Amino acid sequence: MLDSLMEPSILLAFAVACAVISLAPGPDMMFIIANGIARGRRAGVLAALGMSTGLAVHTIAA
Repeated sequence: MLDSLMEPSILLAFAVACAVISLAPGPDMMFIIANGIARGRRAGVLAALGMSTGLAVHTIAA
């Protein structure tokens, strides 16, 4: 079982999937950008701090 996970094609597919997920902006990033554009830099930074705080709370809870 472990040997099949170490095949180069599987590792490459995993690396590509990780890169796509990491580079694609999600809804939280769109929310931060929209707040920054509509309400200014301060609102964008506050939205980012709020998202980061929420992520930290969820991480600690998990």
